[in-house]
Amino acid sequence: MEFMNVFDFFASPIGLGHVTRDIAIANYFQNNSINFITGSGAAKILKNLDFSVLDKYNPPSFVIKNGTLQNSTKWLWNYYKYYKECKDISKKILHIDDPNLVISDEDFASLTVAQEMKIPTVLITDVLETKFTKGITSIIEKKNE
Repeated sequence: MEFMNVFDFFASPIGLGHVTRDIAIANYFQNNSINFITGSGAAKILKNLDFSVLDKYNPPSFVIKNGTLQNSTKWLWNYYKYYKECKDISKKILHIDDPNLVISDEDFASLTVAQEMKIPTVLITDVLETKFTKGITSIIEKKNE
C-alpha cells in the first residue's frame, strides 16, 4: 500500500492572486490529498476546478482609493476579529484532518495553529511591507529596524 500525504492548504480569500498561484502549486502535488480551506471567490474557483475545498472564511470588506486603505483603523479591528475566527476554524479543521503538512498562503491564523500543534508548515507570501495605512494606525505596520 502506498502512503499518501495529506496537505491542508489554507489560501487567503482576500483577492484572487493567492488562489491562482496556489492552484499552480497544488497541481505540482498531484499524488497527494490536498484540502483547500478558503472562502469567497477563491472557494468558487477551486470548486469549479474540482479541488477539495472548504468554504469557511469570510474576510472583512475593504476599500482602496488612490492606493490607500480607507477607514484603516476600522478595517484593522475587523481584520483582528477575523483572524481570531480563522484560528478557531483552523483548530477544528486541523484536529479532524490531522494533515502531514499545512501550507499557508498568507493565512497566518492556520500557520500559528499548525505550529502550536507541531505540524510542519510552509508559508507562501510576497508581502515584505504593506504600507496600507497612514497616521497612528501605521505604527502596526512599521518594520522593525
